[in-house]
Amino acid sequence: ESGEEGGARFGLVADAGEDAAAWAELKPVERAVDKALLCYEQDVSRLLDLARQRIVFENVADLSRCLHHVCCDSDVVVVRVKNRLDLSHVADPTAGYRDVMVTLSLSGGDAARLGHDRHHCELQLALLDFVILQSQESVE
Repeated sequence: ESGEEGGARFGLVADAGEDAAAWAELKPVERAVDKALLCYEQDVSRLLDLARQRIVFENVADLSRCLHHVCCDSDVVVVRVKNRLDLSHVADPTAGYRDVMVTLSLSGGDAARLGHDRHHCELQLALLDFVILQSQESVE
């Protein structure tokens, strides 16, 4: 199924071809341990990005619309939103990279029954231009 909503194009990954999505892997254990030790005083409960995914948008309006839908979804509990697109955000440590980072958990029904309602994950909402620049930076 695919379609348009407010000018945004969307569709199933299967419709777009094999290379349309690159699913992120879980944060490596070594990196998680380092982050817990160095950033969170050994408090592993503060690690909120073990599972994460990124959605890339061509413009801010589509990104904003997606954020609205995520925040209004009755099956989602938004724990935190970091708007790193805000001009007051200091982007020097990330070489200018910006996005909107949403920490969330699932709620209700199967999520609660399976204990997934206590699991947090990170959803990065990014603009295509920043992702392209980030990719070029990593190659150079």
